[in-house]
Amino acid sequence: MKSVDLSVLIRRGVCSGDDGKPILYKASLSHINGRIYLSICVTCLTAIKHHRLPRRALANGLWIGDIPPPLQALSFVEKILVAKYRHNACVVEVHQGNGAPGQRKMRANTVIFPQPIDKVYTVLPPPRDDLDDVLAILFVGPCVPTEADYRRTPLLVRHRVVSRALEWLVPNNREYADVVISPDNLASYGESEPPVGV
Repeated sequence: MKSVDLSVLIRRGVCSGDDGKPILYKASLSHINGRIYLSICVTCLTAIKHHRLPRRALANGLWIGDIPPPLQALSFVEKILVAKYRHNACVVEVHQGNGAPGQRKMRANTVIFPQPIDKVYTVLPPPRDDLDDVLAILFVGPCVPTEADYRRTPLLVRHRVVSRALEWLVPNNREYADVVISPDNLASYGESEPPVGV
């Protein structure tokens, strides 16, 4: 194994954990007998050898840091609830079909439309009525969706998960320093059906 100059991967100000070291994906590093080995694809290695930043390198602004556990658990709809800015409108279409007897299959498509940011939220989650402006859910199929159907989608709101995410964001993300967590708004979202009309 040859040593490779990774200085091209040092990018000050690209990520919050900037310590003057190359920005690398930790899982690609192996420590063997006191040496560090890096797993790297040929395309990236070629770029680094020519002292060019690889197009898909984390140091190219693609690295936001490790995602904390309270945020990892968020579903699609829960991410919308904890976002301060609404810059997209989402239409989710869930197709229901009958598979083999006793089985039901579902598949979904999501279309996202950019829209101007007209409001920055300082109270989260937002009031339930505000979600109608940015999210629509359509169930398509031969029967009315059941509570079990809803549970099989990432379209439900789990109060505990949203609360934990906001409780982590407020003290740990300076963008959320002014956010007030509203237990009343959170309680207005049911946990057994999507937060907008279906």
